[in-house]
Amino acid sequence: RNSTSLNELLTQCQRFTTTENGAIPIERLVGLLAYHIPAFRDVRTTNAVSSKQGSYDIEFAKRPQLCASMLAADDLIPVDKDSMNNLTVFSDYRLPQLFLSMGILKLIDTELENSIRRQAFIEAGSKEEIALRAASVLAAERVCQIVNERGAEQGDGAKSSIADIDYFLWRTCVKLDNEDRLSYPFHRTRTFCY
Repeated sequence: RNSTSLNELLTQCQRFTTTENGAIPIERLVGLLAYHIPAFRDVRTTNAVSSKQGSYDIEFAKRPQLCASMLAADDLIPVDKDSMNNLTVFSDYRLPQLFLSMGILKLIDTELENSIRRQAFIEAGSKEEIALRAASVLAAERVCQIVNERGAEQGDGAKSSIADIDYFLWRTCVKLDNEDRLSYPFHRTRTFCY
């Protein structure tokens, strides 16, 4: 595939607008970024719980989601704001660290826990790496839901997007880690996906 400049990509986005105001759904922008920028492809293949189901792909899309949300936040591309809710958290190495340290996630695999604590490398695409990232996506979704429920209870009409939650959690994790206030180090995985 030939490389695509950002301007060419933005031109393509204009062809895919589907809303009345000419904005592109964020998930379409994420798909275009992942398609045109090979380093943005963040797909992991895992085995199903049942051997009859075989294997399947999980697309975390950390980098294209982050890029798309940043382009949207800076109004560099017209994104349908309602579609921002279709993103997931930008799952990488920091959120599992925060969620494990705060007790939001608990490891039942002692070998994985020991690997993280020893700062041993966890293979990209391994069931351990996939589990850490997938659990972080689910935990962040729940955090977002709780934040929005509490905001509604307090009469605050503003809703937090998953991008808002991700930014807050990521910055909190970096701050706490710099202050040596986290009980887990971040997991080590060699990958270009995050």
